[in-house]
Amino acid sequence: MTDSKELAARLRKLATGRTEWRVQHPVEKSFCISFDRSDALNPEHAARKWLEYFQREYPHHPHADYEVAEVR
Repeated sequence: MTDSKELAARLRKLATGRTEWRVQHPVEKSFCISFDRSDALNPEHAARKWLEYFQREYPHHPHADYEVAEVR
């Protein structure tokens, strides 16, 4: 059986959310892809590399003007 302190600690941990890195529209904040710790060891790096590749391969696509942002 779980005691109240352990239960409270688990609930606090679950309520904190998670941090992810998104490739998103700079104004509207809509995003096309996101990365978090379940996707990559360094999600910021993965998002920046993805956007760099996308901008190089599809320079005229509407998502080419997106930015990388940290979101919690």
